[in-house]
Amino acid sequence: MRALTEDPRPEGVHVLSEAEGLYRLHLSRLDPATLATIEYRMIYLVDDDGGIVTVIIVGALPPRSRRR
Repeated sequence: MRALTEDPRPEGVHVLSEAEGLYRLHLSRLDPATLATIEYRMIYLVDDDGGIVTVIIVGALPPRSRRR
C-alpha cells in the first residue's frame, strides 16, 4: 500500500470511476505459516490535486477453489 504514494496507478489497477478517482487493485502475499498465497482486493481514492491516496477498504478474497 505504501507504494501507492509513489505510483497511485500501478500496472494492473482497475479504474472504477476515473471522474471520482476511484480505483481497485488486487494484491497477494505469501502466508509464512501455511505457505499459501493470500489474495486481497483494495479499493481506494486518488486526489491528484492534493496528492492524497485514501484507502477505503482492503479485504482478503476467498481461495480460488471457493470462488464462483
